[in-house]
Amino acid sequence: MERQKLPTLKQLQCFLAVAEELNFRRAAERMNMTQPPLTRQIQCLEETIGCCVLSRSTHAVQLTPAGLLLASKAQDIIGQLLTLMHSLHIEQDKIRIGMTNMLDFYQIPKFSSLLTQLEQEQQAILHAHSSRKLLMLLMGGEMELVFSGEKALLDSSLVYTRVYTEPLLAVLPENHPAARQSAIAMEDVADIPLFWFPRNYNIGYFDKCEAIFKKMRHELMRIKEPEDLLMLLNAVAKGKGIALMPQSMCLSTINGLCYRPLTEEYNQKLNIDIYLVYRANENRKHVIDAIAEIIQTSA
Repeated sequence: MERQKLPTLKQLQCFLAVAEELNFRRAAERMNMTQPPLTRQIQCLEETIGCCVLSRSTHAVQLTPAGLLLASKAQDIIGQLLTLMHSLHIEQDKIRIGMTNMLDFYQIPKFSSLLTQLEQEQQAILHAHSSRKLLMLLMGGEMELVFSGEKALLDSSLVYTRVYTEPLLAVLPENHPAARQSAIAMEDVADIPLFWFPRNYNIGYFDKCEAIFKKMRHELMRIKEPEDLLMLLNAVAKGKGIALMPQSMCLSTINGLCYRPLTEEYNQKLNIDIYLVYRANENRKHVIDAIAEIIQTSA
């Protein structure tokens, strides 16, 4: 099927200028052009649609019936195009922000208000995934900013700025002797396995913790943690092991389960540093402004 030729936006704009002014000289001035190019635009429009839209004489310019109909519709067409262009511009300026699913940013006041504001004002599109996955998307140009748990992927193209430190809580069966303590050292729970994540989930944080575990007086047993959070918590409540969880994720109340802070020593060693990460060559003003606002908010 042969594609039908359509009028151009320029042709419609020129026609509307003449239709409203009913004078080629004034219409040309309004369009910031001379009369001959304006006349050619009208002629091309008439050739494209196959009918005359203007009746011209040496004394007057009038709209034909077809011109009257076109004038009533052309303004709507141009208005719809302008609205679409505005929407596309807004969509292009939206900032794609990736947030590590290691913790719940909406439970952290300094981030909750900022993220809620960005969502309400439709300035950002928020995604949650593992830090490593998000950083790979960032490097591929599919994200503008990423909140990463530790430096999960080292690359010279990425800039890391620490914006927050998230403490961990020990999650343990409430009948374990250590549950009676106000703070937990890892040696206090070395008699029960630790549910732990695979190294490729977050290499930086995994290696950081493993280096600390190796220095413990007692060897720490580790078993693979369930991928589902509820399954993990139920397993802990049944006495199958303990877990270490970011404080912002410790919201579920389950019979047989309790949360305890770590001792100051282990809290300092095992807490999670959260970094705002962006591309080193980022130069778009709205992204740079967002980076500055986030860093200021987290100060």
